Amino acid sequence: MRALAVVIALIVASALALKAVYWTTSSAQLSDVISAAELERLAVMIEASKSLSTPREFYLEVKPAKLCISVGKGKRCRVLSLARLSTKGFVSLPPSAPVVSTSRLLWPWSNGSYSGLQSSIRVEAKGNLLTLTYFSIERTGLAKRFEVWEEIEELRVLADKVVVEVEDVRVGELRGLVRIRLVKRVIGG
Repeated sequence: MRALAVVIALIVASALALKAVYWTTSSAQLSDVISAAELERLAVMIEASKSLSTPREFYLEVKPAKLCISVGKGKRCRVLSLARLSTKGFVSLPPSAPVVSTSRLLWPWSNGSYSGLQSSIRVEAKGNLLTLTYFSIERTGLAKRFEVWEEIEELRVLADKVVVEVEDVRVGELRGLVRIRLVKRVIGG
């Protein structure tokens, strides 16, 4: 009987120890969780500001996107470097962002282990001006503080037809004297 009491005491003690370890582990993992709302706030802050600091470190990297401009039978392409910010932590979000958007620039994403923000290319057409705006980064690496500035490049083309494609998706078709403005918003850490 006494042996049974000792065995039961050991089982109870082991269960309590396991529960304590479980709760300690869960508490530590909570600091890794990032909410969708936190990512949304960060996206708005980066889009609206020139400088900001975050309590969390993000890894800055690039995701390439192909931009092609066709004039007549000629076609010129180049690769744009879209910004991707990632941090450790899980939130239930799509695994990537749309490459082309007509509304916002930064989209939350998550792959199960990491979450963050990814730039898309915002397309705006006004008359014969097609503006493509996107975020890029100055250099890869970890950062908690961000500086944001713009670099603008404008192309002028006189042609019967100018077709602009991003990742093989037609985003604009213009005629006559066409201006294509590339607005690169650079994130420096």
